[in-house]
Amino acid sequence: MTGNTPLSALSGRIVCSACRADGLPGATVTIQAAFIDERQRVRSEARMLSDRETPLEGSRRA
Repeated sequence: MTGNTPLSALSGRIVCSACRADGLPGATVTIQAAFIDERQRVRSEARMLSDRETPLEGSRRA
């Protein structure tokens, strides 16, 4: 466990207070990653792919 929360999990927990103030549910908040530059995006994608490919402890590769 990395201690990180996936963006998709946060979307369901964040509400828009301005929408709520207007009497709307404010629960349709979408979160999207933003990167300062292309290199940062590439590094982030590479790290994500690397994390996915790391076998779980005790599991065997076929």
